[in-house]
Amino acid sequence: MGRRGVPADAAKVVLDRFCEVGLIDDVAFAEAWVRSRHTGRGLAARALAAELRARGIDHEVAADALAEIGPDDERRAAVALVQRRLRTMGTLAREVQFRRLVAMLARKGFSHSLAIEVVRAELRPADGAAREGYHPWCGRSSLVHDHVERSRVMAPAARGKGRVAWLPSLSP
Repeated sequence: MGRRGVPADAAKVVLDRFCEVGLIDDVAFAEAWVRSRHTGRGLAARALAAELRARGIDHEVAADALAEIGPDDERRAAVALVQRRLRTMGTLAREVQFRRLVAMLARKGFSHSLAIEVVRAELRPADGAAREGYHPWCGRSSLVHDHVERSRVMAPAARGKGRVAWLPSLSP
């Protein structure tokens, strides 16, 4: 109000009245902000604390509001974010998916260890058994795996000379 030319004594009277009526309530604002941004955008407590700090909310008030979010809530939010994002990443290589998902969770304020743990769990096959054409140790499809195996046993004389001479793969 001071920037708008409102006298300091008038601003104090108005702000005091707003506080009495309940129009200015940092506690209620912080609690609503945390609830809204955690459920709506999937932000972790670290990111929410930074947002509250940027909005001028006192550290103790922010800590009380953030106490509503427990480790299980953060894990559920991280899993939901990864599952939602994975639906659009089907054509990407597993390594690219892993890197992008961990980076997304880091930007949302999740710890590095939680991000890696959640992404690894979500990139694993659902039932723990090997999916058709899926190699769990490298995460590649059988087509990519077969190509890699064939290129390893390509005839040495054909390498780099424009000729392709495939030898049968020794692996079953």
